[in-house]
Amino acid sequence: MKKILISANTSWYIFNFRKNTIKALIADGYEVITLAATCEKKQDLESLGAEFIQLQFNPKGTNIFSEAFTLIKFLQFYKKIQPDLILHFTTKNNLYGSLAASILGIKVINNVSGLGKLFIKDGVKKNLMKLLYRISYNNSHYIFFQNKRDFDE
Repeated sequence: MKKILISANTSWYIFNFRKNTIKALIADGYEVITLAATCEKKQDLESLGAEFIQLQFNPKGTNIFSEAFTLIKFLQFYKKIQPDLILHFTTKNNLYGSLAASILGIKVINNVSGLGKLFIKDGVKKNLMKLLYRISYNNSHYIFFQNKRDFDE
């Protein structure tokens, strides 16, 4: 059975916005694993038939050492689970998850609902984020942008 991993910052996000996707994938015979930093909707996701894994990281953190450790966590987890396809949602999952998947040769589809506050004004942080997006998205199989401005950026 093929494994599809759905990855976002919170289990609340996955349950509230990806519930129908999970149901459809399971109905089509896929094993669905969900991954988030928080577990408040763990039981709800499991009641749909999906497995839930908590990968603890700070969705809003910016400490370079913590961020490097977050990337390593994604890499270790993806190597252990070995999904056939990963659907990423939310910024850190898109960035670090895509980098980890690229290293391991796992297919990825990213969904960008917004690039975030860093893209509002120019500066070093914005340029660093652009570089991270370029590197991490380089091997993505598909990227959905939910608004044209983010796509243009």
